[in-house]
Amino acid sequence: MGLAAFNRMRRLAAEQEQAEEREQSAVPNDKPILELTFSELRAAAKAREIEGYGKMSKEQLVVALSQQGGET
Repeated sequence: MGLAAFNRMRRLAAEQEQAEEREQSAVPNDKPILELTFSELRAAAKAREIEGYGKMSKEQLVVALSQQGGET
């Protein structure tokens, strides 16, 4: 494996780790998903890269996050 491929793998691993950290910090673990505020739900949807989250209502966000395994 060349140096460029090695660096690419390191960069991808770091990006995955950052995405996981953002996802974990987006939803408070001590609150059930139904008790999250609209802003908290939007932040969680953004962190989980849910498509179209900006146009969703609170109920739609709850469903979308639940379908992705975001229930706490």
